[in-house]
Amino acid sequence: MSSSTDFGTPVSLIPTSTIASSFTVEYMIVPELPEGLTLNSDGSISGTPDAFASRSFRVTVAGTDVYSGAVESNLFTIEVKKITITGTITYADYEGVVNESPILITPSVSIDPSGATIKFELDVGSIPVELFIDSERGVIISLGNPSVAFTTTRRIIVTASGNYQGTLTSNVTITITEP
Repeated sequence: MSSSTDFGTPVSLIPTSTIASSFTVEYMIVPELPEGLTLNSDGSISGTPDAFASRSFRVTVAGTDVYSGAVESNLFTIEVKKITITGTITYADYEGVVNESPILITPSVSIDPSGATIKFELDVGSIPVELFIDSERGVIISLGNPSVAFTTTRRIIVTASGNYQGTLTSNVTITITEP
């Protein structure tokens, strides 16, 4: 039996057994379950996984039968998948004037799930001003006022981490003109 679920989604698995319920039945599991899952006294597995994991484990259902000594084993495979982020990151194109003010560009961010761990990166390339990006919020800023005119298009990459996976990209065009 196998089960595949996303990180943070409840799971419930019940092993099959032909050992008569009137006998003493014990349940054990090897190796340990993914974090957040529990082996219950009736042999079922339940809970909400709180960490990404993909592992196979054997649930042994052992019963004492005075005539046959019946022992059964069920193999379960549980895969706790990383959640793939979806959404959009949008930057409005920026227009500024030489020596007027630092560049400051704030993105519009819509990511599902909203609690996903993400990191923003900016493809800086070769431009006549130092640009930086806040890796958590995606805000792009320049170090000081741009001192020359230029136009550039930069790519922003948003990468999920931890129990999340996926990449989103966006572009921003920055134009600085003479006064």
